[in-house]
Amino acid sequence: MPIRAPDNMSPIGHSETLTTLPRTDRRSKRIPLPMNHPFQYWVDPVRLALRGGVATYAPVKIEVIPGVQNVPGNGDPATIESYQKRENGRVAVPMDFEVIAWGKKRAGYLVRMKTGTDLIGKELYHYHDVWTRYELIGNKVIATFDHDGWGDFEGRCGALMDVKPHPAIVSAERSRLEAAAQSHDRISHKSPGANHTAAQIRAKLQPEVASA
Repeated sequence: MPIRAPDNMSPIGHSETLTTLPRTDRRSKRIPLPMNHPFQYWVDPVRLALRGGVATYAPVKIEVIPGVQNVPGNGDPATIESYQKRENGRVAVPMDFEVIAWGKKRAGYLVRMKTGTDLIGKELYHYHDVWTRYELIGNKVIATFDHDGWGDFEGRCGALMDVKPHPAIVSAERSRLEAAAQSHDRISHKSPGANHTAAQIRAKLQPEVASA
């Protein structure tokens, strides 16, 4: 189910309030996370990811901002979906799409976090995905990411498309990744982490080996 503009979506997905996080200004009583907009993931026929040598569709995150990128002022989901299908050939990932995040199944991938209120009392929100976690370490907010859960999400999003990734696009993505790995190889003599990064990139190109 596509989502509407912020004023029409209470509640959506999962809601959180991190009351223990530090405040940048005691008068504002706001959590130090940026205000942003709700978003939806879409499967794009030309955006791919490679995992263990297998090509999958890489979900594209699009913020729902009324009046921007053909989003009507009222955030009408039918208009948004029609535009994305017509202009980009994209397929919406339902907002209640079952995902695995941090080892647990969840219905939906969007989290709305209340960060405080503005000077006139309007509630402020930060939107993020279920694979991102925020922690308070010292006086900073640190984000960690569940890469395994996201990888599972990427793989299952492919089932929403009627066709498999086009061979030409798969070939281009393989070439792009190999070029990126070679680029890191060239700077490995002056950047200690370059070899590790190159290995991580090449791991995406190689078939996964089943453990005994």
